[in-house]
Amino acid sequence: IFTESFLSFLGLGVQAPMPSLGSLANAAREGLQSYPYKLVFPALMICLIITVISALQGFQSVERDKIDLLRSMGAGKGKIFMKLVLPANIPNILSILKINVGLSWVGTIMGEYLVSREGLGYLLVYGGQVFKLDLVMASTLILCVLATAMYLVVALLEKITEKYF
Repeated sequence: IFTESFLSFLGLGVQAPMPSLGSLANAAREGLQSYPYKLVFPALMICLIITVISALQGFQSVERDKIDLLRSMGAGKGKIFMKLVLPANIPNILSILKINVGLSWVGTIMGEYLVSREGLGYLLVYGGQVFKLDLVMASTLILCVLATAMYLVVALLEKITEKYF
């Protein structure tokens, strides 16, 4: 391993594969089909913890007087939730989504670090091991573009719903 690393550092060793967006997308699709639980589970668990804590705080911040008012009019728990608590927390839920966009990428890349033989997480690790900074930076740039695109979609959704809530 040390010999290969040293030779690669000098430019005489194993050449790194050249990534393309098509091959990365295909590798991601194959990875999700082969072992979805290993890639989706870390992202889901990271996002779920943040979501539950933040949503609970938002739900508890609804004014108690409004809840009592609806209860005095005969509304049940489901009606109170649907008519008061949920609409009051739409901005909070969208903020949680914006946070979870980044965290889901962290969880997915973490899963790829651990189990994958292909994909962006693998290219990050492989590029670091064979001292290919261009491979690492290209993978990081692709991740940044994808995360930014997802964030902008949620921000657009927030802007659309802002006038209603």
